[in-house]
Amino acid sequence: MTTLPDTYMPNRPAEHRVTVLDTPQDILWYHMDNGPLPDDDGNVRLRDGDDVLTVPLKGLYRVQLVENGIPAAGPGRLLTREQFGSQFSEFAEPYLEYGVKFLPRRNDIVIHGSLETAKDALDGLPALKGSGDYGIVRRLVHEPGDWEILLG
Repeated sequence: MTTLPDTYMPNRPAEHRVTVLDTPQDILWYHMDNGPLPDDDGNVRLRDGDDVLTVPLKGLYRVQLVENGIPAAGPGRLLTREQFGSQFSEFAEPYLEYGVKFLPRRNDIVIHGSLETAKDALDGLPALKGSGDYGIVRRLVHEPGDWEILLG
C-alpha cells in the first residue's frame, strides 16, 4: 500500500439537504428514518464538542448528505440553530471560472474569473457583443475541459 504525501479534498464540496423540524410532519418523517425518539418532555440529547446538550427536538436542523441528488438514508445529523450557522453556509458555485469566447473557434477564450467580470468585459465591447460571434462561457476550475456556453 502506498500513502500519498499530500492531503486531498473533493473537487466539489459535499451538498446537504437541510430540514428544520418545525412541523409534526417533519418530525414524523425524521422518526420514520430511524431518528431517535425524544423523551417525555420532547427533548433529545446532542453532542456539542465534549458537552452533551438536552434540547427540544422541535426546531432542530436535520442535515442529510446528498449523494447523486438523493438524500442519504438514515436520520442524518441534528444541529441547533447556532451549530448549523457555524458549520454551514448556503451552497454557491465557487469552483467555476468564466470567460468570453469567440464562438466560431474552439479555444479562443479570454478568462475573466467571475460571471460578473465576464459580462462586464462583453458589455464593454458593444460591437463584439452585437455581432453574435461572442458569448459567455464557464467550466469547472479543477477539471479543465470543454467550456459550456451560457450566453451566446
